[in-house]
Amino acid sequence: MDVYYLRSRAAATFLYFGIPVIAAPFYPGYSFIRNTASDLGSNHAVYPLPVNAAIILLGIATLIAAFGFLHAFLRLGTRPFLAWIASIAVCSNGLGTLLSGIFPSPDPRHSGGMWGIGTFLLPLIFAIALWKQSDSRLLKGYLVANILLFAAMIPIISGMVEIDKSMIRGLLQRILAFTAYTPIGVGAYMLRKRIRSKRQADTDSLEK
Repeated sequence: MDVYYLRSRAAATFLYFGIPVIAAPFYPGYSFIRNTASDLGSNHAVYPLPVNAAIILLGIATLIAAFGFLHAFLRLGTRPFLAWIASIAVCSNGLGTLLSGIFPSPDPRHSGGMWGIGTFLLPLIFAIALWKQSDSRLLKGYLVANILLFAAMIPIISGMVEIDKSMIRGLLQRILAFTAYTPIGVGAYMLRKRIRSKRQADTDSLEK
């Protein structure tokens, strides 16, 4: 069952980045550099309801996938503490996403507050949790690059680096979202493959 949870999460990652692509043409003057994804579901949008409905579904799919990650990590030998922390971070991401759909911008509850704080821990937690699950240099290179990109964004988002963000809010949000959401999709895909390989190995050993 956890394989299906992981499959839904891998697909949901593409959904997160696909929603703005589909909805942008219906928002006059929308700019991927200037406007955030939240603008598409705000009270300024022409058709906010479908966007917010899709975001709510994405949040629900992420919450369900959190259980899949927990089962998968434990089944593949990840330390229980790390498996739980990684799954809680995914759950937090799902809660934050769900709340952002239920409370569209500019509602102050749109950001998810403390409920979604685990989203910002995902790059590091998933890098640690996934590191020993594969010998792929490509995967490990991605995990390191993703952490470096996330670290580079912290001074900009926090205001430590003083720049005018008003015209690049959309770009900054998408870079930050890339560092937080893609590890979930990549992790779901990789763990699903590992579980299938383990099942096949177990089947082969029983047949001998």
